[in-house]
Amino acid sequence: MPSSCTTTPCEQEVFESAWRGNTEELKQLLQAGGNANARGETSWRGSEKYTALQIACNQGHCQCVQALLECGAQVDTPEDGAGWTPLVGLAEPTWSGYFSKQEPMQTQ
Repeated sequence: MPSSCTTTPCEQEVFESAWRGNTEELKQLLQAGGNANARGETSWRGSEKYTALQIACNQGHCQCVQALLECGAQVDTPEDGAGWTPLVGLAEPTWSGYFSKQEPMQTQ
């Protein structure tokens, strides 16, 4: 954990784990008190901030999406720029083939 994060994981750490699709790290950060609604910046969109759930949806990281939802991530939070929500990322035609090949999410 960076020195600026002394008690709970920084939002950027949660965001970057979701962005990279590192489900195990993401789960550890969330269990340590990380914010499931964390916002972070991407290098390719300037200063616009996205939630960890938005970036996990956009990148097609299903297991990260599931972990974030299980920890209370909000599905209707718009990003800073165009205002799209995580559900928009899932609905994009680019990902429809990807998601149809994935195992269904486990429900409780």
